[in-house]
Amino acid sequence: MQRAHFQHRLRTNRSASALIILLVVIAIRFILYFIDFSALFPKPDPDTAEGLAPWQEWRLRLMKSACFQRKLRTNQPGFVVLLMLLIIVVVCGLLWLDPFALSGSKDKSLPWNQLKRIVPDDEVVPSPTEQQPKFTTHMRVIAECEEDGQDRGKVRILITPQGRVAGSWFADYFPKQGLQYEVVTSSFKGNIVPEYAYKDDYGEDPSKLSIITKGNFLILETRTKKGTVRKSNGSIFVTGWVDDEYDITGKVTITSDKKTYFEYEFSGKLTETLPFLFDLPTRKR
Repeated sequence: MQRAHFQHRLRTNRSASALIILLVVIAIRFILYFIDFSALFPKPDPDTAEGLAPWQEWRLRLMKSACFQRKLRTNQPGFVVLLMLLIIVVVCGLLWLDPFALSGSKDKSLPWNQLKRIVPDDEVVPSPTEQQPKFTTHMRVIAECEEDGQDRGKVRILITPQGRVAGSWFADYFPKQGLQYEVVTSSFKGNIVPEYAYKDDYGEDPSKLSIITKGNFLILETRTKKGTVRKSNGSIFVTGWVDDEYDITGKVTITSDKKTYFEYEFSGKLTETLPFLFDLPTRKR
């Protein structure tokens, strides 16, 4: 599934959302003008005082509700039309703005909602538990990234004996015909998270070790037909799990607004390395 460029989409949504908000305000204003609030919130009726049987109170309330509906049909015909207009505007607005993206900002599984797991540089990263993999030397992996089976570059990850994690993502790909994305710079850093438990449909797996990182990226977007180039920048998050065999699986998540985001999956095997061997260019040549 191909996605439009998120910054372009964000600009489009902002201009459209202003019109939607204006229409909603106008619709609400007319609805408030036509509604008879004395019918919606009537004063206490002596007929409904204590002592009436439940069925009598229910009948009185039903009659009042029916009278209110008749009043709307006879005296306020425009109310129904305006109410339908309001519903249509709100539904169209939610579809345009993507309600999943709006609600996604509160999703605890999204990496920017887990930043408290990143340990500051001046603090010590907790050590893995007995069941989790240990890092006595520097280990790294270079893994291919994919989105719906399509190539999305590669990610380099280094894990140190101190539990620190660093790396870079580099890619040069065509998300759709006539559009090229080239990662100019993209680096991230973070740490292991021993206390974060892995869970799936089969339960917990205490042998898996979590990693979380955050960084920044800069992408060049080229439209090959027009020859136009624009820059796109934002935040990159690399998260994943390392098992007791040092196999790693995870996601590269990039976003510019924490509402619209891209997720690229990767998997590979960590191997021992020297720190300086990881110092490679972040741009694909």
